[in-house]
Amino acid sequence: MDMDVIERLESGHPRKSQRGTGSKVPLTKFERIRLVRALGLNTEDDILITSERDWQCRQDWLSRHDRFTVRTFRETIERTGIEPYFAVIGRDEFEPHRKKFLAEGWKLIIAEPVDPVDALLAGTILRDGDATEIDIVRGSGSVTRQVTHDGRIDAHVVVRIGELTGDPLLDEALDEIRKTERRWPQLDVLRNVIYEFSYYNVEVGYKREHAIFWEITGYDRMDPGLDRALLKGVT
Repeated sequence: MDMDVIERLESGHPRKSQRGTGSKVPLTKFERIRLVRALGLNTEDDILITSERDWQCRQDWLSRHDRFTVRTFRETIERTGIEPYFAVIGRDEFEPHRKKFLAEGWKLIIAEPVDPVDALLAGTILRDGDATEIDIVRGSGSVTRQVTHDGRIDAHVVVRIGELTGDPLLDEALDEIRKTERRWPQLDVLRNVIYEFSYYNVEVGYKREHAIFWEITGYDRMDPGLDRALLKGVT
């Protein structure tokens, strides 16, 4: 296991003392991204910014990028409404937003830009025991939110264990999930989760692959049980 991933999951978090395998405190959005990486799947190359000091200390990473993908969250178990998000924004353009967000208590996930214009498809892969259901949108500009938030679906595919979809892009993403399940046979929860993913016509993410996985959630996004089980499994 990549200990750097584990250290990032466990260190520097004000709620660490509250979180054990029996904790009801869900992982943050950033920690859930780190779990995707810990499981061995390709995900975004990103850093967490929680203060102005963080911003200054991470200039080595930030200076390598003129543009960012930005996601935000607050460390609270209550719903916080719409979370500010920029698919791609220039460094200078983001500067006033950055200061405002930090002042309002938002935590910033700053990632290497992954431009949806390069997307071929995006959506969700729902694992349900022996069955897998895939819902996607296709075309340049595709993002998972179109499926998860807007309910748009260009294609719906259902396959059983060992079956292929007939779409080489979907089969490539599905193969990564099946390899993950074989890599972590003790994690039975992986047979009942939802993967949010995209497929790009360029290599993206920290592993530089075409398929990228954004997040793994349970059927009930507000239930921290999956977070606890995955965290226990990878640590």
